Amino acid sequence: EAKEFIFVTNLASSLMFEVIAEKFNAQVIRTQIGEVFLVEKMHKLLHDQPKSSIFGGEGSCGGVMFPDFNNTRDGLFAAAKIIEIMVETGEILSKLVARLPKFFSHRRRIKINSKDVRVIISRVKQELISEGEEVNQYGNDLRFGKGKDWFVLIHPSNTEPVIRVISEAKRDSLARVYCEATAELVTLVIDSM
Repeated sequence: EAKEFIFVTNLASSLMFEVIAEKFNAQVIRTQIGEVFLVEKMHKLLHDQPKSSIFGGEGSCGGVMFPDFNNTRDGLFAAAKIIEIMVETGEILSKLVARLPKFFSHRRRIKINSKDVRVIISRVKQELISEGEEVNQYGNDLRFGKGKDWFVLIHPSNTEPVIRVISEAKRDSLARVYCEATAELVTLVIDSM
């Protein structure tokens, strides 16, 4: 019986995971930002789908988790797996990386000072929906986009009074435009409060 492969990552991680998963008939599951959400989801999947091969990680830190092997990010194990792939394929790392799907990302930080983040997020979501965007909300995070082509994430920081806007697209110019336009919308909402 063939194992199902499941990769768990957060909302801010690259769309390349969906592109690669589709190529290998694997599944990508996204969680809220934060290692705790990844760990919780992977452990639930290990319990609910014990015959699946489950691994994951957050794109922002590069840490990969293999919960069958270790419950935390494990850079040494990830490096060993990369070396194993290099040995099996006979290719150097730069050649392997060159085969990955290419996406461009832009980021903006917007100070919110003492404003109520829930009100900001609610108003931004209403504005996006009124403009025809299909917006998904995960906690206080908003994410919208077009399938595997592009996305924008609006993420209030849990550690400082800022909202981060993260965009990704297949073209650098589009990623920049999506990020800047969304950051401008968030700024307008904040200024109107």
